[in-house]
Amino acid sequence: FGQATFDELRRFGEYPVAWSVQPGATDEITVVTVAFGSDIFRPCLVSAEDLNKLLDYMQSTIRKETGDESFSLSRRTE
Repeated sequence: FGQATFDELRRFGEYPVAWSVQPGATDEITVVTVAFGSDIFRPCLVSAEDLNKLLDYMQSTIRKETGDESFSLSRRTE
């Protein structure tokens, strides 16, 4: 597992598909991302703040693509 940041994940078009609900000893959360353009899955460690930014970005993208402004991701990162 390598450490990743919101900017890195966004730059490579990676979206979270699974994550732990609690940070580990280093206050990082284990996340598995997928790049939909290549179907490559990657496990990494991110801060809770970066995961929340990534989920906000994902939610915004889904709303924009579907036109459903009421769409909301259910999240448990705290």
